[in-house]
Amino acid sequence: MLFLFSTIIVLTLMGGLTNSVQPVSANQTQVVPDVTIEVNTFEDGEDFAINSVCSVGSITGGPCSLRAAISEASFFDN
Repeated sequence: MLFLFSTIIVLTLMGGLTNSVQPVSANQTQVVPDVTIEVNTFEDGEDFAINSVCSVGSITGGPCSLRAAISEASFFDN
């Protein structure tokens, strides 16, 4: 249950990044890609690198904590 709750929180914090088009200026739009980040650990660890891969402890292949998922989600928000 907590795993599902954590995943929902991440998706909510990401601001609904599903095919959204956000205005940048009067003549431009910014397309935000579809992103799904799966939180798969209860540990509280920081993301190893902001590189579009949620991984604690190594560049790829590590567990994805809620903190790491939020960091990665903010990468796509820019």
